[in-house]
Amino acid sequence: MNTDLLRTAGQIAGIGGLAIVALVRLYRDVIRLKAVDIGLDRDRAYRLLRLIVVLAWIIALAGIGAFVITYIYAPLDKNVRRDETPSALQEAPGGEKKVTIKGQVREQSKGLAGATIQNGHSGTATSNSDGWFSLEVAETSPGWARISVSKEGYDPWEDFIQTRDGIIVSLQKRQR
Repeated sequence: MNTDLLRTAGQIAGIGGLAIVALVRLYRDVIRLKAVDIGLDRDRAYRLLRLIVVLAWIIALAGIGAFVITYIYAPLDKNVRRDETPSALQEAPGGEKKVTIKGQVREQSKGLAGATIQNGHSGTATSNSDGWFSLEVAETSPGWARISVSKEGYDPWEDFIQTRDGIIVSLQKRQR
């Protein structure tokens, strides 16, 4: 099986895409209606094809459900449980609201250690060996803050983010 096809489907459509590609690859002869050649009449071949399509959708929906469940219930950091990290806002000097956010700095799909995460005058953090960080930020408007991420040899990243846990920042290697 072509691994590039599986990798592309996994990156674009996640587990649902992998399931659909796997089913299409497994049943490609049936989908091409070669089922007639093995002794099935057209009506049974159509039913078989319809069953394959329905099962592919069920597996795709199960994959989406699994993603949603893991996104909601999985802890962001192996050492910290979500119920121990309330994201309650605290009043900062000057009327700004401060909140602690947690996230990960990545290069492609792997965590990137040693990246510097900054929130203007508010604070600085460094990503750990798996790319995870925790940073207290001052909100620029309710629910939003501006952070910048940098690391030697990588293009810097700066943008507004929602002040919630689970921030993912992808850095790209600097082009020479």
